Amino acid sequence: MRAALANMGGAPPVRRAAFGAAWAGAAVLFGFVYAYMAFNFSPLVLPVLAVGVGLAIVTVTRPEVGIAAALVLSPLQSIGGGGGVVKLFLLAWSVFLFTLALLNSRHRPAGKRMPFLVTAVLLYLAMAVVAFALASDPTEARRLLRTLVTGLLLFGTTAVTVRTRSQVGWILGGATIAALLVGGLATTDYLRGTGSTGGFLTDSGEVVSRVTAGFAHPNQLGGFLVLLVPMSLAGMVLYRKMRWVHAAAVALAIGGIYASFSRGALIGLALVPFVFLRGRRTLVIVPVLALLVSVAAPNLLAERFATLTTSGGEASSRLDIWHSAVSIWQTHPIAGVGLGSFPQAYASARIPGKAFLPQTIFEPPPHAHNLFFHTLAEEGLVGLLVLIGLLVLAGRTAWRMRRRNDRWSSVMGAGMLAALVAFVVHNFFDVTLFDGSTAFYFWTLLGLICALPRVEGDPENAPEPDAAPSGELVPAPG
Repeated sequence: MRAALANMGGAPPVRRAAFGAAWAGAAVLFGFVYAYMAFNFSPLVLPVLAVGVGLAIVTVTRPEVGIAAALVLSPLQSIGGGGGVVKLFLLAWSVFLFTLALLNSRHRPAGKRMPFLVTAVLLYLAMAVVAFALASDPTEARRLLRTLVTGLLLFGTTAVTVRTRSQVGWILGGATIAALLVGGLATTDYLRGTGSTGGFLTDSGEVVSRVTAGFAHPNQLGGFLVLLVPMSLAGMVLYRKMRWVHAAAVALAIGGIYASFSRGALIGLALVPFVFLRGRRTLVIVPVLALLVSVAAPNLLAERFATLTTSGGEASSRLDIWHSAVSIWQTHPIAGVGLGSFPQAYASARIPGKAFLPQTIFEPPPHAHNLFFHTLAEEGLVGLLVLIGLLVLAGRTAWRMRRRNDRWSSVMGAGMLAALVAFVVHNFFDVTLFDGSTAFYFWTLLGLICALPRVEGDPENAPEPDAAPSGELVPAPG
């Protein structure tokens, strides 16, 4: 462009005039298109399209950038409005990423046999398709299957693409930006007293609001953020250039989890440091951490957990729902009642004393408040066994990485294992596997776990040569 303008100085007047007219016409056309798009749709449509095209061009040569972008966009389904458009875009973007991954994999030498984790993921997809065929609510089943397929495309892209530590750094960076956005919004809403829905009653009669930050329920918010905390912790330890950004994301995510008052997320968060700890220092640090938590924890947390034992509290309701899920499974023991069919099956089941949602007459719960009971009811015993096998294989791979002697592999293994533990603990009291934002991170997490054993070191993001200082919540080699 600059050279063309420089050469125009010696060009004939007619050519200079033609060149100027062409650029003026292009400017007028761009202005007309922008005005049309802004008037009929939104002023942001054309800039977003331009950014999308530029991002696609970069992603062709740096697919990890595209994965990071998908992770940043994922929570916009909940907090940014226009969730349907974002979901469709993420589906199309995931197809684009997966296609690039398959094309790039053709130029690589043949590797080892397919990991068992990939086989387990394919089996889970097969069971979901069977459950989709059995569903009594096709609309809800299509939504859930679309979410699952988008997540599995991200899983495949991550597992095939990631081969270097710098690529892992990009993915952790995407998770960190999402944690900054969502955690910052949740913390701000809590401090301002906005963005809340529902709450709980303390012993003193005070009503404490629970923040959602745009998510459907505070538990969904907590389940999303608790999955990101270990990923940002690993990035904080291993990637020096982004250390303070990762640290800020961890702090804001913890603030968001607190603002959600999700007990499952709080328990999962409390377990994260113990997964990172290793060796003899655990015997010293664990009691100290337990003492600090018991002394420094806000009184509202104690009040929140105290509601479990109140008469007619949530614990008894969850037990009733779990019992109902088992009863539903007993009528369809092999393949379950179908994907997304739990509410209908719950409403029509003849179960004495079954509970419905608060402040409603006969509105059934959207899920079984436990991923395993929910899977048992909707996908039967086969689906539950496949899910458990999938989680066990992922945990086994992350555990082996955690036990490696080099610091980078050990920290990454601990981070992935901690995220998996936090997810399982939270989903023992809730179901977030099919929540759009959390589902994409869960499957990307599994893709990272699948790729980590084959990740090679590279100089641009090599781990620091010094050992972790004593008392740091990072696994030491050996």
